[in-house]
Amino acid sequence: MYVTVKYGDCLSVVCNPKCSAISVISYLKQKTHNEELELDLADEDGNLKHFSKPQNYFRYATELVAEKENLVLIRVERMPNIGKARYLPLSTDKSIIDANFLARLAQLGPDSSRFKTREVQKSKEPQKTRSSSEEKSQSKRKSVKK
Repeated sequence: MYVTVKYGDCLSVVCNPKCSAISVISYLKQKTHNEELELDLADEDGNLKHFSKPQNYFRYATELVAEKENLVLIRVERMPNIGKARYLPLSTDKSIIDANFLARLAQLGPDSSRFKTREVQKSKEPQKTRSSSEEKSQSKRKSVKK
């Protein structure tokens, strides 16, 4: 499994995402000589993959990207005074970075990644909860056994 990350003026680097998201970002920082920047990845439509979120640091990158996916390296600029971030593509490839890509990146929210929907669906599964009558009957059974 691999992904291709595009950056600069039509440059790309191939990555193995079978490791933690933070390892992928560290590798990309080294390969693209952007060690001082906070980086993330987006697909070719401008959907952010959220590698820069702390809760995703130790998730397998394979959970955030698809096999053989083409990605774009993104610079994350934190704005502490308003608590938001600005996302800027680090690629100048006009075949990818167009008005639609920039618009999607500008309006992105916490659920912009297509893999986020999978997480939401998992969390919406009905949880098994006991009704109060079930709890009473179980406590009666326990007291009878004693």
